[in-house]
Amino acid sequence: MRPDLSRDPDIRLWPTLSYHYGLSWLDLAEMPRWLVRVYADELRDLLASDQLRLLEASAYPHLKRAAQQRISGRWLSALRTADVQARPADRDEWEAQVAGAGIRVVREVRGA
Repeated sequence: MRPDLSRDPDIRLWPTLSYHYGLSWLDLAEMPRWLVRVYADELRDLLASDQLRLLEASAYPHLKRAAQQRISGRWLSALRTADVQARPADRDEWEAQVAGAGIRVVREVRGA
């Protein structure tokens, strides 16, 4: 049976919310309408934030060293605070994580 869209216009948002948040149709059906609207309202900001992160990551190899250090410092800080229960990543773990994202890390050899 097809849902009556005139009774619940938020149903039109369900495919988008399901795709971006990973919510099942059952999750959405059982969710209060006000919460569905909160998810929908926040989606634009979340997508914009994702796009900025992708842009930053793609620009990283082309930036000057000082800009790369600022960005990698911010990333390292974010990785350390992402989970309060997690211990901070050491340098090798951090390098493996950013390498997994396709970012090449070059270690500076001092005193050579």
